[in-house]
Amino acid sequence: MEFASIILVLLVLLTETHCLIGCDDGYTGANCADLCTDYDHDCTKCSQNEHFCVQCKGGLTPNTDGVCAVQCRETCVNKECDAKTGRCHLGCIRNFYADKCDLVCPSTCASVPNKTRCDNYGRCLHGCIEGYNGVTCVNATTTNTCDSSAAGIVGGAVGEQERHYQKLSDRHNTTARVQDEAYTELQTNSMDYERVDS
Repeated sequence: MEFASIILVLLVLLTETHCLIGCDDGYTGANCADLCTDYDHDCTKCSQNEHFCVQCKGGLTPNTDGVCAVQCRETCVNKECDAKTGRCHLGCIRNFYADKCDLVCPSTCASVPNKTRCDNYGRCLHGCIEGYNGVTCVNATTTNTCDSSAAGIVGGAVGEQERHYQKLSDRHNTTARVQDEAYTELQTNSMDYERVDS
């Protein structure tokens, strides 16, 4: 057998069990028979041998482990978030709020140096700047000399936003009230124990 024939036979044997030039997008494995989605359902292109995703469906990017994940926002503390939902694990940097830290605290909230202006629901923590009031400081308190019909439209829009924030606030207050009641009960029980020890 000639040398060229031997090489040809070896190449045929190799290509039957191993793809020599890589797999088509979406496939992986030595013979390119496995789907990338078998390892990560959001992966559209992966490495041939390591099941390491290199391209993901829209909105996701491969992280350092080669798994498709949401890109965490710069506004998440330490840019840490849930890989699938984008919810920030450690909260938001100053003056941002919401689960994904994608909302900016109202500019009408009073500022305190080195402190955030609002809580995770957009409620102002340090009061309002002059001329505004309300939980989120969006209600103007100054007298307006504008046309009353235009003021009604603006007031209606602001009122709708205030109602939205109030719903979020009510949900938070219910949770906070339950926590406060549990804390008060704990303190009461603690005082009872102190009295017994006295």
